[in-house]
Amino acid sequence: MEGQKSKRPAILELYTQGKTVKEITKALSVTKWTAYRTIQRFNETGETSDRPRSGRPRSIRTPLLKKSVREKIKYISKRSVQKMANECNCSTRTMGKLVHDDLGLESYKFRKAQLSSDVNKKRRIEKCKKLRERFRDGRHLDILFTDEKLFIVECSFNRQNDRVLCSTSKGISPVTTIVKRTQKPASVMVWGGITATGRTPLVFIDQGVKVNTEKYIQDILEGELEPWGTTHFQGRHWIFQQDSAPAHKSKAT
Repeated sequence: MEGQKSKRPAILELYTQGKTVKEITKALSVTKWTAYRTIQRFNETGETSDRPRSGRPRSIRTPLLKKSVREKIKYISKRSVQKMANECNCSTRTMGKLVHDDLGLESYKFRKAQLSSDVNKKRRIEKCKKLRERFRDGRHLDILFTDEKLFIVECSFNRQNDRVLCSTSKGISPVTTIVKRTQKPASVMVWGGITATGRTPLVFIDQGVKVNTEKYIQDILEGELEPWGTTHFQGRHWIFQQDSAPAHKSKAT
């Protein structure tokens, strides 16, 4: 909270310059509520200090609790607001206000990333530099990227967000809440390609059909890719990119 208060003069300075609340929050990394209340307080009283409080003093969000929570987060930042509320014997809403408003903290989700060693990172940087040098003249615009994707024909649902509202569980029909699954659902394989200036027609491969070398060459490369590339690039040199699937890297291909 003290960190948010210290930014009140800066908030007013940007406000007098004609900046919007959205621009102020982005520039100063403050909450929208802090910026709005600071501007409102200044317009009403001409000051930025807190108004005199009335009523009984706080009994939960005390300085002692703030200090305790701050130390907990400082020791281990991976914290759940709900768990901290249970530990401190207060409501989740109170703990949320303490963390976000009083301490000025925000919750950030974990993100997935590829595990790479220092050696791999160095190699990737070297390869990127070589690619930038190779395609400096714009040759990358004529690369045709291709791939296949298997699509499963099934009803999708989200276990966390999809809900059915009803007064009691007995009033819910099983047909409404049960999403059926089979061991071998209907599926279709789709092949396609894309470049900076266009995309190929999609090739649909029926379920159970194995894409071997012969079928890959006949139905995809010769049947769709070659005529499309000739028409699209109009005699220009272009680069065909594919992954290392068995049918792709065979000698015949």
